[in-house]
Amino acid sequence: MPPEIPTELPMDSAESPVATALPVVVVEPAAPLAPVQPDERIHLIDVLRGLALLGIITANMRGFAGPLQAYFAPELFWKTRLDFWVQAFVDTFIQGKFITIFAFLFGVGFAVQFTRAEKRQPRFVRTYVRRLLALLLIGGLHQLLFWWGDVLVSYALGGFLLILFRKRSQKAILLWALSLMLLPAAGASGYAIFRQLRPTSPQKVEENKKKAAQNKVEREAEFQKTVAVYSHGTYLEILKARSAELLRENASQPGVVIYTLPLFLLGLWVWRRGLFQDPEANRALLKRGLLIGAVVGIPANVAFVWGARLTAGQPQGDAPSPFMIMGIVLAIFGRPLLSMGYACAVGLLYLNGTWRRVILPAGAIGRTALSNYLLQTIVCTTIFYGYGGALFGKFNLLWLFVLSIVIYALQIPLSQAWLARFRFGPAEWAWRGMTYGKLPAMKRDAAAAV
Repeated sequence: MPPEIPTELPMDSAESPVATALPVVVVEPAAPLAPVQPDERIHLIDVLRGLALLGIITANMRGFAGPLQAYFAPELFWKTRLDFWVQAFVDTFIQGKFITIFAFLFGVGFAVQFTRAEKRQPRFVRTYVRRLLALLLIGGLHQLLFWWGDVLVSYALGGFLLILFRKRSQKAILLWALSLMLLPAAGASGYAIFRQLRPTSPQKVEENKKKAAQNKVEREAEFQKTVAVYSHGTYLEILKARSAELLRENASQPGVVIYTLPLFLLGLWVWRRGLFQDPEANRALLKRGLLIGAVVGIPANVAFVWGARLTAGQPQGDAPSPFMIMGIVLAIFGRPLLSMGYACAVGLLYLNGTWRRVILPAGAIGRTALSNYLLQTIVCTTIFYGYGGALFGKFNLLWLFVLSIVIYALQIPLSQAWLARFRFGPAEWAWRGMTYGKLPAMKRDAAAAV
């Protein structure tokens, strides 16, 4: 754990709290926990979070413009050669990489709040649980009322587990993160070995083939029905269809939580390492992270994407093949490594005065990340769903990519204009109110008068 600090430093200080700890313990009177104030923010975190939302909308766009099944198998809906290459690019360089940064920053945010709470208020857990419950409510409403692809519910559930690690050592956190990352590959390998020792009977294999063929026919019929509902249905008709999808999607929540928890832990670990508090002192580490991310992360993601393309549509056996297990390993480690490369590249650009001015506007989106994440859903579903523009399935993947960039570009000045008048995004404001039991002052002039 970071040592106790005799006086509280603004979070934007270039001086690392770890480096400035003095052998003097000053006990501060307990004060109620409150939202992070503008002068306490670390702008690099905001920039990273804001840029992550560009990758997130780019990856999510086909989930807005097409049915759930096609999100995981785009070739079912987008079948041209152009679609193939656009999706290959997205899968290699975008898919899973920016949501990884988003999850990593969730862990960083937890560490920031816990560090502040240690000095101000001993009842951190009670307040943080309220924060997670509020996020769970927001995420639940998001996925029910607008879109099945919400991540907030998973983050809230994983956040409850993250609390258990708040006082663990750096070594323990890193070991837990690596162990949890290996868990899916270990589970798949164990099941493959089990099936080698106890193979499925020929009768059972034949039965499974018949069930698979029947399920395929049912899925195709359901696929066409889903496309019709989302293309032309009313809001209530789409809500009904989405409710059925959510029952299936939320069944996978335990796996998603296991996948994201190690990313939270790595965020906690990096914050304690002091990288965000003093990126200049960690310039060499950022360069090393960029190099590893490029040299290892890019080939790993290329191999995973092309391996997945080669095996797409092939019949699956009763147990994972060695090729499939290798694919799991490439995905589990290749995505975070490339994400690390991206984050380190942003950190190095931030240290350059000229480039900092270029990327700093993304910080406005990062400061209102929750609001902008929800806004992306509302805008895109309105464009594509039957109760709005009714353009569901009408765009190829290249135009969806372009549309993602256009919407994100418009969010930057919108966020800047909002923050010029208000201290928080609307969703952040409501989230803080639910967390602390009192809505904070929203307008800047009102806050100054308090």
